[in-house]
Amino acid sequence: MKPLIAKMMMRLLLAGMAVAGIYLAGCKERSDYQEGNYEPPALAYQGETTGLERTMIVPTLDSPAEKGKNVIWCGSFQMAWDQMVKEVIRGPIQLSAAQEVASRLNQNRMDETDLIPGGYYAAAGKAEDGIIKKIHTDMAAKFPDVELPPLPGDPGDLVAYAYLTAAVKFTTSYFDHEGSFTDGENRKTLVSGFGLFQGHNSVNDKLAEQIEILYTLKNMNNDSEPLSEFALDLCRTSSPCQIIVACIPRQDSLQQTINSLWDKIKNWNGTDYERKFDSIDTLFVPDVNYKLTHHFWEIIGNHILNQKCEEIFIAEALQRIQFRLDKSGALVVSDAVITACEAIPRIYIFDKPFLIIMRKRGAEKPFFVMWVDNAELLCKSGPAAAGEK
Repeated sequence: MKPLIAKMMMRLLLAGMAVAGIYLAGCKERSDYQEGNYEPPALAYQGETTGLERTMIVPTLDSPAEKGKNVIWCGSFQMAWDQMVKEVIRGPIQLSAAQEVASRLNQNRMDETDLIPGGYYAAAGKAEDGIIKKIHTDMAAKFPDVELPPLPGDPGDLVAYAYLTAAVKFTTSYFDHEGSFTDGENRKTLVSGFGLFQGHNSVNDKLAEQIEILYTLKNMNNDSEPLSEFALDLCRTSSPCQIIVACIPRQDSLQQTINSLWDKIKNWNGTDYERKFDSIDTLFVPDVNYKLTHHFWEIIGNHILNQKCEEIFIAEALQRIQFRLDKSGALVVSDAVITACEAIPRIYIFDKPFLIIMRKRGAEKPFFVMWVDNAELLCKSGPAAAGEK
């Protein structure tokens, strides 16, 4: 138990921040137990996060988390911010219209002791001082297979880049399962996943042995009912990374939820029997597999208020996250870019009354004109639009 409260290399996967239920719909023996036959699950999503309605990416663990949404945080953006603070601005970054976010990023930081040795890179500097070439050279040497995002090269540009990767390989691969996932609004979805089905045999015994029970809370009304809360280490021998899955109540931020879990683990007085996963027990964890590209629009376009940066604006605040959790283990790959330049970003959003003109090019008199003063003739979006005719 003691090492579990120490800094964990791979922070946490909260597989049930909102109270969720799992019902096993089926189990199949793997025909791919031997190495070489494994195929990862299909991607659940790949692309820009603007295409996701029920998922949010947060810049810091203590950022407010919206109820009913998946909440994702990865340390690469914090690493890039830290480098910008340390190597370029040389002090806490002050932003014109996003100071709350900037303050959270300034107050948090990624310590090297929290990262996997050899599994990360971070740098920042001015384009005129050769930072672009340095990033490309260093990454080509350390991570030659990584395709970098576009990096600006104008002399006055400021650039910060960070990359991290980590993996957990289970000692014994789990079985394939299908199950029904029930979200916080009681909606059920059939999902693929992995786990351990009841029964004594050599493989099940190995699977049960690699699981460590970190915390459980019994149903107070009926001991025969399923556990109301629980947390598991899916491979107790994995090193240096650890993967934890926990069904616990969500809090107002990821940090508060993590702190709540650490307290539960620390204060749990489970018996030897309660701490041991038995091969007749049942485990089901949904597969997770996605590749996301996220722009922190709350930061982009902000004027940096620090001295000697009066004409500098945040031009890009980008993070890419790949995460996979399946029967073989877990993988996270992420990088982030923060760029700032002297050009003032301009925003063209027609979110108030506007004029539309159609004319023959070069002619003075148009053949169509419309003044849009309200939304009556505008195409609606969102759930309300679906029922409109």
